[in-house]
Amino acid sequence: MLKPNINCGFREYRTYVIVNFLLATGCRVGTLINIKVNDVDLKNKEVTYRHLKTKELAIIPLSNAIVDVLKDYFSVWELKSDYLFCSVNNKKMTRNSVRLSLEDYCNKRGIKSRGIHAFRHTFARCWILNNGNVFSLQHMLCHSDLTMTKKYVKIFGSDLHKDLEQYNPLDNFKSSKVVRREVFKSANKNILN
Repeated sequence: MLKPNINCGFREYRTYVIVNFLLATGCRVGTLINIKVNDVDLKNKEVTYRHLKTKELAIIPLSNAIVDVLKDYFSVWELKSDYLFCSVNNKKMTRNSVRLSLEDYCNKRGIKSRGIHAFRHTFARCWILNNGNVFSLQHMLCHSDLTMTKKYVKIFGSDLHKDLEQYNPLDNFKSSKVVRREVFKSANKNILN
């Protein structure tokens, strides 16, 4: 995501940071608007979620990329609010204000907005497509069990074709005669038993 010019104004820059944060963490909008500046620990690369559906507390790791985005956000804008993502009047943002900011931001860039929750689904799908651990994803999404996490991960036909090319056993056997020989020995042994 291309970083906006500092002269773009607080609202646009803040929305850029929100987009990056959503793509880096997969958090819900209700969680996002309740994150306070003190909940972010850039040194240890983590954020504390205090507002979750489960009513529990969660400490979520932050990637290097989002830590860099947040460092720039803090250095460029002097936040006069307790909230990490505040309105231009330094008040807590509402779900609707986040939605409108994201729609405006995406429209200016020719991106068809599909709603705030699409960022969460995108995060989950990309996590899995990048071979991320499903149990780690469950933690990142703050799900109490894997049933809900599975609903977020929709695999499309194009993804299956990529996986087929990369992970299909027959294609991989062709590249290594030694591995192929060992696998066939093992397969024959299992078939005969």
